Amino acid sequence: MKIHSDVIKYSDLVQAVHARGMVGVKLADCETKGSRSRKRSFDIRLTGNSASRPNFGAGNGDEHAAQWDEWGIFIDTLFTLDPEAIIGVYKTYAAFKEATCGRFDTLTGPETHRRHRWDFVYPYHFECSCGAEMDTEAARHAKVVVTD
Repeated sequence: MKIHSDVIKYSDLVQAVHARGMVGVKLADCETKGSRSRKRSFDIRLTGNSASRPNFGAGNGDEHAAQWDEWGIFIDTLFTLDPEAIIGVYKTYAAFKEATCGRFDTLTGPETHRRHRWDFVYPYHFECSCGAEMDTEAARHAKVVVTD
């Protein structure tokens, strides 16, 4: 995942994997790069507690991919540090909140759902039996907001 920010530092990424009581989430890889829209960018990968293996290469041992909820808490934590960041497909904090239907406003590590099973509700809107919702159209139509 790419993160573009004027504010976020490597130490913030390290702290974000432990945000809100998350356990077992690790920053598996992080490369700092330049950015055309912000002071810096990071190319990161997380491991965590899902049932799936990471999809970023062989030789990962017993590591598992981070869950959707773990990624969400991580991303929400970073957006609270820099609401002007661009994180993955989320061009704004508002787009993230809309696409994830506010799930990460209060979710904590112990409340995460290990494997969401998304059911189609209406076009671009999906729900899991645990109460999680996502709106893929909201993220797709978000506009990049760059201020000088």
